[in-house]
Amino acid sequence: MKELIGITIAEALNLEKMSQVEILAGEKGLNRHITKVNIMEVPDIVDWVKEGELLFTTLYSIKDDENALKNLIPKLAEKKLAGLGIKPGRYINEIPEFMVKQAEENDFPLLKIPYDFSFSEFINPILSEILNVQTKFLEKTLNIHEVLTNTVLYENGLDRLSTVLVDMIKNPVLITDSNMSIMSYSIPDEYDNILSKEDLLDTVKINGNRETEEEIYGYRCKKKSVSLSDKNVDLIKIPIITPNSHFGYLFAWEYEKNINKLDISTLKWASTIAALDILNKRSIANVELKYKNELLYDILKGKLNNKQTIINRGQNMEMDLDKGFQVIVFELKELISKQFKNKGLLNENIQKNYLESAKRIIDDDIIMGDLGTYLIALYPGEEEDKEAVKSFSNKVLNVIDQADRDLVNVGVGNYQEDIINLNESYSQAKRAINVANKLKKENHIYFFEELGVYKLLYKIDRNEKNSFLENSITPLLNYDKAHNTELLKTLRAFFEENGNLTNVAKKIYIHYNTVHYRLQRIEKITGLSLDNPDDKLNLEIALKMLNFTDILGGEDVQ
Repeated sequence: MKELIGITIAEALNLEKMSQVEILAGEKGLNRHITKVNIMEVPDIVDWVKEGELLFTTLYSIKDDENALKNLIPKLAEKKLAGLGIKPGRYINEIPEFMVKQAEENDFPLLKIPYDFSFSEFINPILSEILNVQTKFLEKTLNIHEVLTNTVLYENGLDRLSTVLVDMIKNPVLITDSNMSIMSYSIPDEYDNILSKEDLLDTVKINGNRETEEEIYGYRCKKKSVSLSDKNVDLIKIPIITPNSHFGYLFAWEYEKNINKLDISTLKWASTIAALDILNKRSIANVELKYKNELLYDILKGKLNNKQTIINRGQNMEMDLDKGFQVIVFELKELISKQFKNKGLLNENIQKNYLESAKRIIDDDIIMGDLGTYLIALYPGEEEDKEAVKSFSNKVLNVIDQADRDLVNVGVGNYQEDIINLNESYSQAKRAINVANKLKKENHIYFFEELGVYKLLYKIDRNEKNSFLENSITPLLNYDKAHNTELLKTLRAFFEENGNLTNVAKKIYIHYNTVHYRLQRIEKITGLSLDNPDDKLNLEIALKMLNFTDILGGEDVQ
């Protein structure tokens, strides 16, 4: 759908000089817009005309060429001209009936110009009116651009921008970041009790109707049909971008009022100044984040041993560090790897995008930054509250696309009352992630204090681990490898089923007697008895310890 800035054929016919012009056909196309006026002087005029032109002719150049006469109107309609005005009487007596029929079939306005009128009598007033319309449109556009620019510069940026946009286009507006987290939105007052930001966001995230990229009033935009408050409407999506960055999207719904050329121009300009505003704020935020991250790094690495120094540095950056925290670590390594492969995004861009999205939805007293492939949160509180921590962690995870959330693991260290000791909580949070990754657990939020015996196994020296395994389970591994057996698998099932042989048989799909035989082989090979509590404990610990060695082909965790 492309709307040209000019006047319609119907408006042109209302001009005083056009009062004697007769409409022969194509009345359904009288809403076509005229942007230029041209005169046909050559037979190959179709190669030179442009969309939106109103063409005048006497047909002199093709009067004796029947094929050219028959092809003229279909080709002009295909080129999306506004219409054709023919002046008969000098070179042709009457306009051919087949041309009238073609014009009607194509809803293409065909006008009959009086013989005693010169083309200039029509051209000048039409062009003058088009110029007036285009000038007024330009004035409106410039005024809108100025208002929107000043709004971002002087009136609280994007929050105010969406409100001003709604006043201009009379339809709901939503601004999101690239992760579809809301940055700003506004709804016309009359629909405030009908629509909510959640309604808007739901239609944005629906994948049922595919987006189509099309030219809307001369601008490339994406568009899809959605259901908003039980009403089928069109949703227009405009990216917020600069040549080197993608910051998010600007959405508008045709809820009550059709979005016209001026509205689209307004939205496109709004997306441009939104990008500049975000870029400016991001530049400032990046400087602030750099210093915050440096302080976080010093704290979490235990480089500062003076509490008052930490508190003072925090105050300079509006960070209240004179209280207790526990560290929450979000591991983005796999997510970064995937997005780098798919989108070519740099690590720092991915992390900063998620960090910005997270900061918009968390409480002000939670401090966040990024270190390496981690997002870091200092979660405050007088005592540990697991449910609150889980709720917060899930909020942050929710800014990540649903399909990618499984790539992110969260580790939670123990609460530390003194900021000086926060490096221990950080170490615990990372350890929780490393241990959980080795264990391949299904959930994605791991508390260090819930690791149980794995906290101890993780910290044992590599040589000590290997020595312990040599005296317990390594012979079993070697036997399985040499004889292609599954004794290790059987032993795991034995402990997982608490020694119930019937359940072990069902779990690994073998006969009960086979289980019994395999356990006897395990005892003989290892030299340990499953009836002896100490031997049994050693074997169970050895199985758990395998997760933290390179014996099975994994990396030893230290």
